[in-house]
Amino acid sequence: MPELPEAEIHRERLTEWLAGRRIIALAAPDPLIRRGQSEAALREAAEGATVEAVRRRGKFLRIRLRGARPDLMSHLGMTGKWVRRSGEEPDPPAVRACLRTSAARILFVDPRRLGRFAVCLPADEARLARLGPEPLGRGFTGARLAALLQASRRPVKALLMDQDRIAGIGNIQATESLWRAGVHPARRADALAPAEATRLHRAIRYTLRRTIREARDIELRYVSEGGPGREGVRARFAVYGQAGARCPRCRSGRIERIVVTGRSSFLCPRCQPSSAPGHRG
Repeated sequence: MPELPEAEIHRERLTEWLAGRRIIALAAPDPLIRRGQSEAALREAAEGATVEAVRRRGKFLRIRLRGARPDLMSHLGMTGKWVRRSGEEPDPPAVRACLRTSAARILFVDPRRLGRFAVCLPADEARLARLGPEPLGRGFTGARLAALLQASRRPVKALLMDQDRIAGIGNIQATESLWRAGVHPARRADALAPAEATRLHRAIRYTLRRTIREARDIELRYVSEGGPGREGVRARFAVYGQAGARCPRCRSGRIERIVVTGRSSFLCPRCQPSSAPGHRG
């Protein structure tokens, strides 16, 4: 499932493929991907325009066009990805949109059709404005995270995944960060001690950067995708999807799967106790 690291890698690739290039033609025949907008509106916005830059905000990608053109916005949803094909290379299955330049076809592929590619509207601007701080940005300090934790009575994992509190963290990255910090995902956010908040801040940034570094494959694959390479994707994670395996840190605990606010989570019960260390209850 795409989260901040996958969105950031797509930003890098779309920048390489599109920045400074003119969009010759656009096709977006799938109405679900356009979210109610007409294909003609996308064509009018993009065709003939030169791409100035590609930006990321949380899990959203924004293609900025030169001149008085509206931006294009994409969200990868559950299975979306952008890929490049040139010449006679065949298109992959489940293509939902295509940006054609003089060099290649830039294709939005989405088997489950839960992603989005459309013109950025005022409602989208408002949604982006509500997003929390970027966890890899300068504004996301240890003190900022500690304040967010102290203001919430929810399970800490639910807070990490709340896009209005912190932008871009999803189920996988929250699970991995909490394991690295030694924090149980179901503990109340405001119950974390200052030292735990500090560890969690460091763990979030480390985990995101590590995933970005290790996920720069030729073409991104998600854990949810079947076929060759699936296990290699899963192996990038220390605990996510590893139920029954030995904890890679303590080597004695076994990874367990639990459900927190309706989402699967994985943890080591030895490294991530359900109460604060030293608590006698």
